[in-house]
Amino acid sequence: MKKVILFTTVVALLVSLVAVPIAMAKKGDTPANDKPNTLYLYEKDIHEDGNWYIVWDGAWGKMSFKLTDTTIDFVFNGHGLEARTDYSLIYYPEPQTA
Repeated sequence: MKKVILFTTVVALLVSLVAVPIAMAKKGDTPANDKPNTLYLYEKDIHEDGNWYIVWDGAWGKMSFKLTDTTIDFVFNGHGLEARTDYSLIYYPEPQTA
């Protein structure tokens, strides 16, 4: 009988270790990759064919943003950038079609 109680206690403990984090998670929580207001930006290089290609061992960054009226509030975390170098984030709007 002691073995059954011990086994039941261990199983209950293991189940609670899985169930508690699931129950405590906020509704709608998603990983950063799935957030619609997060951009991953990569260093690119233009080739002779006129297309831009990612430089895979180059600089990259993560930009989280919030749109408010006519402004964009953002936080940008860059990686692999050169020290004492000025950088700019630029935006090219989509061409307007009639």
